[in-house]
Amino acid sequence: MKRIFITGATGFLGQAIVKNLLENNYDIVGLARNETSAAILENLGATAHIGSLQDVDSILAGIKEADAVIHTAFNHDFTTFKQNCEDDRHLIQAMGKALNHTSRPLIVTSGAWAMRELNSEQIPRAASDEAALACYEKGTNCMVVGLPQVHNTHKFGLISPMLEIAQSKQVSAYIENTNNQWAAVHLSDAADLYRLVLEKGESGHKYLAVGEENIPFKTIMQTIGDRLNIPTRAIAKEQAQDYFGHFAHFAELSLNASGEESKKALGWEPKGASLLDDISNAVLS
Repeated sequence: MKRIFITGATGFLGQAIVKNLLENNYDIVGLARNETSAAILENLGATAHIGSLQDVDSILAGIKEADAVIHTAFNHDFTTFKQNCEDDRHLIQAMGKALNHTSRPLIVTSGAWAMRELNSEQIPRAASDEAALACYEKGTNCMVVGLPQVHNTHKFGLISPMLEIAQSKQVSAYIENTNNQWAAVHLSDAADLYRLVLEKGESGHKYLAVGEENIPFKTIMQTIGDRLNIPTRAIAKEQAQDYFGHFAHFAELSLNASGEESKKALGWEPKGASLLDDISNAVLS
């Protein structure tokens, strides 16, 4: 039985990965910030390791006895997004150094784009890709999982705050004259991909966890409007900041990608519900 150390183990994605790996007879040690988080992991059947992203030494202590590391933790405070991405870079570099010249895999989480396609000056989140690539080039068995919008009926990645904004403003909006498209993956399918990367992944590669692609952002917002029973309408680009706030930039981006290479390389077969179906059946607070 392999022992896997997971950061972000009590998060939305992390818990799904923990459950998937436990079901496949892995021994899981999860990073927990406090006793409450530790209890969540222990109830799942995992072992808790107390530490935090701000305490790198606590994380390095956690990976000492691990056969592999899956890094999913990330600070999702978008008011400090760029700094959060740089903090992630430094943590990945520290973990990579600890695992350097061993066969123990380090699986890093980033966004769903090609590993060398974008840099952190263009998209700050690419700092994680750059750090992983640097670790690989220095001799770490490092791989990356690129995530689109991960969803079930409770959460939808960046779409969750879009839904909250629409609910607050009582109108679901998209920017006029934009044709941006997004990709998505069901939570259970994403967790399954992490396991397959652990078992079959090739060092230095990035695997995109895209279960479906080419979903128009306009259609996403229309589906949100239908779920909330509120009007959907186009707004001018100049109104985007006022409506979307910190998420205005994302509302006009094409966050699209393909998971075909991951399916071919790993035998991954996404089976979960579609993004639009999950939004249509969203559990509202």
